[in-house]
Amino acid sequence: LPDGGAPSAAPVPAREEAPPAGDTLSRLAGNLASTDRETRLRASLKLAELGDGRALVHLNAALDRESDPVVTASLVKAMGSCGDSTQVNRLATFLRDEDHRIRANAVKALLLMGNRGAERVLREMLESPREQMRLSATWVLGEVDHPQRLDWLGRLTREDPSPRVRQKARDILAGSMGPGGLLT
Repeated sequence: LPDGGAPSAAPVPAREEAPPAGDTLSRLAGNLASTDRETRLRASLKLAELGDGRALVHLNAALDRESDPVVTASLVKAMGSCGDSTQVNRLATFLRDEDHRIRANAVKALLLMGNRGAERVLREMLESPREQMRLSATWVLGEVDHPQRLDWLGRLTREDPSPRVRQKARDILAGSMGPGGLLT
């Protein structure tokens, strides 16, 4: 030390430990039953982020009682993140939902599980007269690795009647390019 004195003992901040996974899961599962929409939405998004298969029983129960389409879409997303092929039938029930977010999250989850039926629904979404449905389908193409992904995105950039869909497809294609314009 420059003044020759002893080092001062600076207080060491207490380190907060993350609660055990079971505690977090229990808290989030409880939040799925909240009367507050935002609480349910945050809990479903956090469960999607965690991807813990133990949450499936709580997610299924929440899906049975949920009426808000935005929360339902987040619950479907969480099912896809937490589930496996045992959840295919449950997720497939959302492939015909009228809400573009719910349908897109179900398609994404099922495609990631290798379900071929979801591919047909994705094609239907891409050809929908509803802009929001096509926009959500375009988002799915940015989230999954599908053999026809680049062809579909290229066609959307050239042929879709919506400037928003065309731009989303261009953005996804641009994100697929590495240095020198090579596909990554």
